Formats: sequence, C-alpha cells, structure tokens
Amino acid sequence: MSIDFVLFTPTLNRFEDCNRLLLSAMQGTKKPAGMVVLDNSAGGFEPIPEVDTDVLTIVTSDRNIGVSRSFNYALDVAQDFPGAYV
Repeated sequence: MSIDFVLFTPTLNRFEDCNRLLLSAMQGTKKPAGMVVLDNSAGGFEPIPEVDTDVLTIVTSDRNIGVSRSFNYALDVAQDFPGAYV
C-alpha cells in the first residue's frame, strides 16, 4: 500500500532554496500528491520552470503571518488530501 504525502513550506525570502526544495521533492522516488508554498513575502515567490505546476499551489499572504500560523495553515490544507501525510 502506498501512502501519499503533501509537501508544504512557507517562504519569506529564500526563494532559490524553496525552488530547490520543490525540485528535490519532484525528483525523488516518491512524488508528492501536492506541493503547497505559502508565500509570506506578499508575492515575491516565483517557481522556476522545472517545477511541476500541476501539483503546485502557491498561496500568497498579504503579510508575513509567521511560522506558527503558516504551519497551522498547512494543517488546514491537509484536509484537502485525505489520508496523506504533510
């Protein structure tokens, strides 16, 4: 039995590292069922072309909501992927 997982990450200003994380997840043995980036920079994050946008969702916050609220948001997002790990 294969269990799906969803990759969630908040980002504020390390966009190159965020893109590397997304690429690494896509190139792994087990591909994520979804990838969600919470952009706390109010719109500064742009995925590189190599990132599969079919499974990527970018949520843009109008202000930095911080790490705790970002991960609480991830738990809300997890409800969209029943049975998957986040």
